[in-house]
Amino acid sequence: SKYALLAEIQDRLGWDNFVEGRISTLWLDTVSLFLKQASRKSIQQWGKNFIDSLLSLTHKQRIFKNSKVHFKTDGPTATQHDALET
Repeated sequence: SKYALLAEIQDRLGWDNFVEGRISTLWLDTVSLFLKQASRKSIQQWGKNFIDSLLSLTHKQRIFKNSKVHFKTDGPTATQHDALET
């Protein structure tokens, strides 16, 4: 099926590439069929929004990890730390 092919190609590209917005063009081909039937949104707009969402996810994960690694419970809070830098 087209979805199995999409999954296989994206697997070859890898998870890191996916969450950093480097996706197979097959995503656009697959989604464009749906968008033509169900939406007024262009495939370019869908692609931009999809990649923005992926990058936002990655950014939020990085912020969470950094807050756990760099801000200890017995030290200053993130807000207090930021106040020291200004």
